[in-house]
Amino acid sequence: MANHGPSYGLSRELEKKAIEVLFWIEQVTQLPYSANPATCHNASDVSDLLKDGVHLCKLINCILDNGSRVPYNAKPKMPFQKLCSN
Repeated sequence: MANHGPSYGLSRELEKKAIEVLFWIEQVTQLPYSANPATCHNASDVSDLLKDGVHLCKLINCILDNGSRVPYNAKPKMPFQKLCSN
């Protein structure tokens, strides 16, 4: 894939919103990412940070807060576990 220059217009706006959402998830869950969310430049980068599902499951548990917890594997190691567990 070719390297692209900086994004403009709607592409840049969506990139900024994705970074804002990642920082919001990190703030709510108090769970750091493996990489800095500010370095995300496309949907693939965002997907890589969220692909194991741990941050999303923890976010659901923080938001629900009514006793009905979503069980999840906090440290999935195998790719198949990452896909199926969370």
